[in-house]
Amino acid sequence: MAYFAIIDTETTDTVKHSDNNAHPETSLVYDFGYIIADENEIVASRSFIISETFCNTRLMSSAYYAEKLPQYYAGMGKYWEVVSFLDAWRAFKDDCKKYNVRTIWAYNVSFDEIALNNTIRTYSNGFVQWFKPFKMQYRDIWSEAGYTICNTKKYVKWALSHDFITASGNPSTSAETVYRYMLGNAEYVECHTALEDCFIEYDILKKAKRQHKKTPKSKKQGWRAAAKIKKEMM
Repeated sequence: MAYFAIIDTETTDTVKHSDNNAHPETSLVYDFGYIIADENEIVASRSFIISETFCNTRLMSSAYYAEKLPQYYAGMGKYWEVVSFLDAWRAFKDDCKKYNVRTIWAYNVSFDEIALNNTIRTYSNGFVQWFKPFKMQYRDIWSEAGYTICNTKKYVKWALSHDFITASGNPSTSAETVYRYMLGNAEYVECHTALEDCFIEYDILKKAKRQHKKTPKSKKQGWRAAAKIKKEMM
């Protein structure tokens, strides 16, 4: 059975950047979630609060989703395990070994990859350099969805009709927008907690895979197909 992992992170930045954007190379993970599944079923799911980051008041006061902190406090022990980052890393490795996982998927996976690497280097004092287990590959759900679900005039027209447009003027192909399209509900709001977002991304990945289209293995390219269609329509 070919199982894969879907991961998601919520992070806080250790540097106040002038562009007000999140920078994974200076970010530390405070919420790490993952599921292990195939296209038919989920066989494992875990959700971790990273104690080193979450318990650092200075860091968490600037967290992008700081207003969600009460939700995290209320769910500790029920929805989230509070562990060290190294313990979360070991649990992930053990589950990947147990289910023979070879690919790790995430929406805009480059962000999660860089943030996880920075976090493990920081909290292991440089002893561990890379988060992913040896020989595993990162794959981008954003690119997969961009060349399947978003690669139609129907999707582009829908996105434009609801004003789901990026700062660059392209149709939005974010996980939240794509999931809104799939649900037929333009008002849907993503939860932005790691494990809950994994379930959304799992649904997106399943839909993309079931279209049986050849897609590139590139990262961060999920915007291109929809942007091209928009340009051709103008």
